[in-house]
Amino acid sequence: MRSIVRIRFAMLSMLVVLLGCAGDRVGRIADEYGYGEPQASLEPMVIVTGFLGSNLVDRESGHDVWGLFLAGEQRVWRADVQRRIALPMTGGETLAEMRDQVVADGVMQNGEIQIAGQRFTVNTYPGLLWGILRGLGEPGSAGDTPSKRELRSATRAAESDSTPRIHGVAFDWRRDLSESAEALDVAVRAAHREKLELGLEGDAARVDIIAHSMGTLVTRYYLRYGTQTLAPDGSLPVLDWRGAQLVRRVVLVAPPNNGSLEALRDVTQGGSPEFPIPSHPPALLATFVSLYQMVPHEGSGAVVYADDGSPVDFFAVETWDRLGWGPLGNDQQEVLRNLLPHLPTDEARRAVARDYVALCLARAVQLNAALDIPSRPPAGTTMHLFLGDTIDTPGRVEVDRHSGELVKYDYEPGDKTVTRHSALGRMRREPHPRGRLESPVHWTSVHIVDGDHLSMVASPTLLNDALYLLLEAPARAE
Repeated sequence: MRSIVRIRFAMLSMLVVLLGCAGDRVGRIADEYGYGEPQASLEPMVIVTGFLGSNLVDRESGHDVWGLFLAGEQRVWRADVQRRIALPMTGGETLAEMRDQVVADGVMQNGEIQIAGQRFTVNTYPGLLWGILRGLGEPGSAGDTPSKRELRSATRAAESDSTPRIHGVAFDWRRDLSESAEALDVAVRAAHREKLELGLEGDAARVDIIAHSMGTLVTRYYLRYGTQTLAPDGSLPVLDWRGAQLVRRVVLVAPPNNGSLEALRDVTQGGSPEFPIPSHPPALLATFVSLYQMVPHEGSGAVVYADDGSPVDFFAVETWDRLGWGPLGNDQQEVLRNLLPHLPTDEARRAVARDYVALCLARAVQLNAALDIPSRPPAGTTMHLFLGDTIDTPGRVEVDRHSGELVKYDYEPGDKTVTRHSALGRMRREPHPRGRLESPVHWTSVHIVDGDHLSMVASPTLLNDALYLLLEAPARAE
């Protein structure tokens, strides 16, 4: 199904400038590794995109739910559109039982942005993904950005029996991230089978993974726990690194390992308005289980009250109730009527929303605990971090104790969305006594990229370093 993608005007401007300036250098890097050759061959690998990185489709109606979410149209305030976008808050006792008819339908590779009647074709993940796909399709000149024809050709080649494939992991980015490990497992096993069919054996047949943003949390969970989902009773799965058995190198780009204040803002206050996109109501965004799993971790000190600097217990539903966050704000009654039309009163709808928020908060604490256990991956699996630290990024926020508004931010080095502190997964804010990094992730290498959260995936520096790690680095160097 062809998706019409409409995203923020500011993002469009950034991508157009980015691709125009970086395209030539990215093309030369791709050519260095033979991607410009018509018969170029590439070993199978897996790519896991981030939030909004997969198409979501209503399998009954065929509506593109992903496009509707980003569409800068007033239709987002229609009851039927809100119900299609939101996850259901009823229909079972656990989050896993509360399901709708929406399914992931492929990874976004490119799309069309429509502004004031004009259409532009851009790459959703313009740098690394296109650099890899060039090796599978019809080559263009070094400075070309991909056309839809080239991407279709690359996709057809990637899906043919004679050419190794790039496996993009499509997952429902609204749901509990532990559930998405199953989709990643399918992709890893398919890529592993293809490597065996190519005659590769042992460590050479193990699969490389590239993940960005939210996709890095799915990847880290999968490596540690395989397809074990989080239990409803709050217990943690068995940490046996079962997902790493078939995985060789893992490249994690801009991972929110300690969360992001942008996610907290979205889930509590709603999506911030930016022309031509209207503000998305918090009661709608707060149905996304995954957003709770992206907020700063418990005890991080990232969220404090403005009057006295004391920490906000933002994983307690009582705090959300008192501050009017998410669907519990008095101004969210109309949205709740749209989402829960079968309930008779506003009080009944608010009670359901409160119980749902409590479930989401508990699941976020559980996922964080599972990922925050310090542990080394097994021999043969290496972890490579690419982070940004050149842009002021919200690292701490003050909350008005009475209104619940996020009133003042303190900034740290980062990529505008994820701080350096969070990407590294630092276990403490204060410096280690010996100046050493303490993190639950054992990093094999760390690479600093100049760019914001999205544009760094098109960075020639990232592309060059990542391709070296994936294609050329000798095992002894790791």
